[in-house]
Amino acid sequence: MALGLLAGWGGHSALDEAKYPAEFNQIGRIFHCLALDIGQHLTQAASDAVEMIAQVACSAAELMSSPVTTVQEDASLNEALGVMRGKKIRRLPVVNRAGGLFGMITSDDVINLIASELAMVAGLIVEQPIRESRLTK
Repeated sequence: MALGLLAGWGGHSALDEAKYPAEFNQIGRIFHCLALDIGQHLTQAASDAVEMIAQVACSAAELMSSPVTTVQEDASLNEALGVMRGKKIRRLPVVNRAGGLFGMITSDDVINLIASELAMVAGLIVEQPIRESRLTK
């Protein structure tokens, strides 16, 4: 609705012809028409999307991979990554000894962990020459 706000020129419901030059009033009208047109298109697109989803109508069981690939809670990160690579999956359920869900490891989790570790190493690389220069003085 940003275009709609622009069309109102600071909250006015209609542009004041005496206050603003004719060019500004025309631009405001154009923005207002654009805002209405965009709003109608978005409403129609949302309606179309809901209709398409209703036509697909499948269950979660039809979308899931079967059998479910899991890893035990005491598995190493390297093992979990090997399973994820081998099965070409981005999310891996972690189960306890009884087979109950313990948690989930995702590719995003792994990327964040690696990024954190790399940031720590980068910090050490920056700090080391500073420490070395203090030792030599």
